[in-house]
Amino acid sequence: MDMDTLLNENGMTDDGCFHMLVTGRTGSGKSSLINALTGRKLCRVGCGGPVTQDIRDYVWDVVREDAGGRETIRTVITDVPGFGEKGRHEERQAAMLDRLSSTHLILLVVGAPDRAWELERSFIQEVLARDPDFPILVVANKIDLMTPVRQWNPRSMDLEHPSSEKERNIAAWTEALRRACNIRARRLFPVCSGEGFEDAESRYGLEALKQGMVEAVPDARKAMLARIMNVKLDKDSTADGIIWSAAVSASLAAATPIPIADMVAITSIQAGMIVALAHTYNCTMTLGTAAGLVGTAGCAVGGRMLFQALVKFIPGLGTVGGAVLGAAVAGPLTLTLGYSFRDLFAGGNFRPTAEEIQQRMEKNRKKAEAQASALNMAAGRRSGRGENA
Repeated sequence: MDMDTLLNENGMTDDGCFHMLVTGRTGSGKSSLINALTGRKLCRVGCGGPVTQDIRDYVWDVVREDAGGRETIRTVITDVPGFGEKGRHEERQAAMLDRLSSTHLILLVVGAPDRAWELERSFIQEVLARDPDFPILVVANKIDLMTPVRQWNPRSMDLEHPSSEKERNIAAWTEALRRACNIRARRLFPVCSGEGFEDAESRYGLEALKQGMVEAVPDARKAMLARIMNVKLDKDSTADGIIWSAAVSASLAAATPIPIADMVAITSIQAGMIVALAHTYNCTMTLGTAAGLVGTAGCAVGGRMLFQALVKFIPGLGTVGGAVLGAAVAGPLTLTLGYSFRDLFAGGNFRPTAEEIQQRMEKNRKKAEAQASALNMAAGRRSGRGENA
């Protein structure tokens, strides 16, 4: 079986796009928000009435030039109408939940000064019940409409230390919204996206929202979204998060008592990790190229991985001993790979030789093995995940 087939079977391939879903009640300002975030007139903007009648996918292409050359990053923004509308809400909510597995981020837009939030709370609960870590953010939009309406000066707005009547009213409304939706403060962003595309002077909070979007998505997607939104990252910190998350996933994959299958899953995880690391350091890389690098690196330690797979055929070891031993190797091995490619990519070496990879792996092996206990604890916590709103 070739590597492309292995990656396909383990869900590592996708269409290469970042998928974002935007929903909210009629008049909440979804279309204005999308236009403001993208800097494009992607959506028609109305004056309070329903503009979008059907679910629509808007394509937004961002071109970046960097160490990896010229790159076009595509974002697909799905605008879902009908939230809270009689006869449409249940159908549209079901449609959004069906898309959850192919969506990377949800923005739930709430327009001020609305205070009927039960459906928003219910939707958030439905999403987090399916995936407690899913990145869903609440955008508290149109905060300029809080009283006194005419007193709107976004440049002097300070919602962390509200002193004016308008600031206090906005802060109180957003806090009430946060409590009603039962979410943490890091999931809610007060914003004014402006009434029209040219209304840039009235906008507020968009840069904080963009930063929050990047921080909310999984580590493997951070670099991609940061490049789309033109948000600066702490590259090394982001890379370390990607590596640790992949190592935990590899540990969990290796714990399965199914011979050989865990090797396929682990290879997929490691290839995805390398793609994300390359993106973090401004280089576009395909999964096929990353899988090739995993194979090159695996020549130095492939015997150990093969041994773990073979152990699972031995009666008595296949269900307990082999599984534990496999997890103990897969996690630190993934850490070693991750640290090694992070070092290479950070130095601008995106086409390392087998010798260069091996040298880096020897350098990082002891560091990774020293983290085995912490890795095992992290894998245990993930396998028994709880609410993380």
